[in-house]
Amino acid sequence: MARRGENIYKRKDGRWEGRYKSGYKENGQAKYRSVYGHSYAEVRQKLAPMKVSASASHAVCRLTVKDLFSEWLSAVKLRVKPSTYANYQMKVEKNILPAFGGMRYDSLTVLMLNRYIEDKLNSGLSAKYVSDIIIVFKSMAKYTAKIHGFRSILADVTLPKVHRKEMQLLSPVQQRKLCNYLLNNLNPTAMCVLLSLYTGLRVGEVCGLMWEDIDFEKSVLTVRRTVQRICSGAHGTQIIADTPKSRSSRRSIPIPKFIMKLLRDSRSADDHYILSNSAAITEPRTLQRRFKAILKKANLPSVGYHCLRHMFATNSLQAGFDVKTLSEILGHASVETTLNRYVHTSMERVETDEGDILRIDKNGEVTRSEFEFKKYRSKYSGLYNYDDFPYYNIHEEMLLAYCSCYGVDSEDVELLLEYGYTCDEIEEMLMDTDLLQEALRDVKYMCGESLYESCYGGVW
Repeated sequence: MARRGENIYKRKDGRWEGRYKSGYKENGQAKYRSVYGHSYAEVRQKLAPMKVSASASHAVCRLTVKDLFSEWLSAVKLRVKPSTYANYQMKVEKNILPAFGGMRYDSLTVLMLNRYIEDKLNSGLSAKYVSDIIIVFKSMAKYTAKIHGFRSILADVTLPKVHRKEMQLLSPVQQRKLCNYLLNNLNPTAMCVLLSLYTGLRVGEVCGLMWEDIDFEKSVLTVRRTVQRICSGAHGTQIIADTPKSRSSRRSIPIPKFIMKLLRDSRSADDHYILSNSAAITEPRTLQRRFKAILKKANLPSVGYHCLRHMFATNSLQAGFDVKTLSEILGHASVETTLNRYVHTSMERVETDEGDILRIDKNGEVTRSEFEFKKYRSKYSGLYNYDDFPYYNIHEEMLLAYCSCYGVDSEDVELLLEYGYTCDEIEEMLMDTDLLQEALRDVKYMCGESLYESCYGGVW
């Protein structure tokens, strides 16, 4: 005979039915499923394992969201860097716990979380930042499912769509104006800005650059640390200099000759930071404020410090720089990251100011369609190899990437290289327009007017 609470009853058609809780709807209401049989005993036998299975899958312990985040943070602290842990902790304490901290974990629903995402977006937070918050929440849910066997509601939550904004960059003329200002007002801050513009260093990486990281014989710098300010308590923060997060970020980068000359003239003790010229650390926000002041004094538009890195990448691509090499210099984990961030993937091409088209093939190689680039490709492609450490093999590609900053046509540099001028000689010419024009006149005379017109369209 059926007993109260078993949820087993006899139907009008003579069969027996047993119901069990199978989960929850988005509004938090319970969902039920049924089993059927010809007798009470048969239904009870079928229902028992279903109730046990549902209990194991959906019945979560009485821990609150705050309890589980506390446990997760303690576990994750053992395997991530202090900066990553501080980032997780800040997002949890500032954004997640105020909304869900006191709730039982099993009371969360997809509908609640979707409304939370919508409220955060309406409050003015960017889709990227809200996505980062939910990713932290999902990480805790995965840990909870793995360690405690509790069902993860977060698995059904969709992240908000992130729209990448077009970054405002300085034009080639404005970049040249910035370079001239920095060279005429040289100090440690100007030196670091030049390094970011000509090597693509991140703001934290350039703040952590020490004199011991510069190889003055090979003209190479090595990224060994990054500086950032992290949370260190309830309301406190601290500045730390730690190793880069990923293996790809720990890299070596060639330095242009004219910057090497500036570095040699300013060289200090090996254990001093280049930015502060002492053992004291300068935080990224300070460098960002100084950069804003430089732009104002130079009568240039206000742009973020990170745009220096974007301008380096853009100039490199426009000059025909190999994407695989560029990806390694930028410290990206894969070529795809470089292509997605700096190349219009839908068109698979980038149009330069001169109208040339840079086409990207399946291997990530960039070539020009309107400029004869075959000789250069066959001679210099594939030479960049960290195992052999031949940084001077890509010196010419680096040189081409710097051309637009000086308002010099890369075709002119190609012509000078073709007729025997070294990279060092051309770098000096970039700083002296008269010297450059004189060299071009000599080359024009040597190659002849007809040959020059046939190769370069007669543009002088």
